[in-house]
Amino acid sequence: MRTWLFISVVLLLAACAPAQNIEAPDTTTPTGTATLTPTIVWFPPTHTSTPFPTLELTPTPDLRPNLGDTILEEDFEDGGQWSLVESESATSAITNNHLTLTLRQDKSYLLTNRSTPFLGNFYTEVTASPQLCRGADEYGMLVRVMAANSYYRFSLSCDGRAKVERLVNGVASSMAPWTFHGIIPQTAPSSVRLGVWASGQELRFFVGEHFLFTVQDTVFFQGGLGLFVRTAESEAITVTFSDLLVREIDRAASNQ
Repeated sequence: MRTWLFISVVLLLAACAPAQNIEAPDTTTPTGTATLTPTIVWFPPTHTSTPFPTLELTPTPDLRPNLGDTILEEDFEDGGQWSLVESESATSAITNNHLTLTLRQDKSYLLTNRSTPFLGNFYTEVTASPQLCRGADEYGMLVRVMAANSYYRFSLSCDGRAKVERLVNGVASSMAPWTFHGIIPQTAPSSVRLGVWASGQELRFFVGEHFLFTVQDTVFFQGGLGLFVRTAESEAITVTFSDLLVREIDRAASNQ
């Protein structure tokens, strides 16, 4: 009886309670409003074309100007024009279109001069090919030769240096001191082209297409040509020379 009375009371209270409305959650996605940001034009178009900057090129000066006619092309077929020697210690000989200087004596010079032409303003080239050469041993050209011991001497060493000297009665004066150049061979056998441009008191010295020195001097203004070798560190040196070329320089070049 009591149980039934308890259940009745509970049902009565539930019926009298106010009803509650339970809302379902809103599952719709709100639509946002897009805000447009203007694009920045960093490089606006222009109707005027802008030219690219230009670099004005300065021409390389011609260091062998005013070359004229060929005076001599020596192919070394005939040794009649050269002062040749043959001994136990020194030999200068022409064979197979080469002039070969061989010296077998420590700290000595061997040179040979050509009897003609006698030159004032000129440009000359010769190919030198060291066959046996070491360290400070030397080889090269003699220009404006006035006597056996008076001339300008253009020297290359077998360790890659070059210099220019003036000899007057056998006394040497430095015109351009020893300087290393990467284009000068430091090994043998090898080959290199020597060049001298001489006009008035100015002489310019080259190896191949590379300019090395300028010398200003008023002692010798004319003379002959020669070639030489020197032993400095070894007791023997052999260098062959070929393809000697001599060209005129126009008179106007003497003022450059």
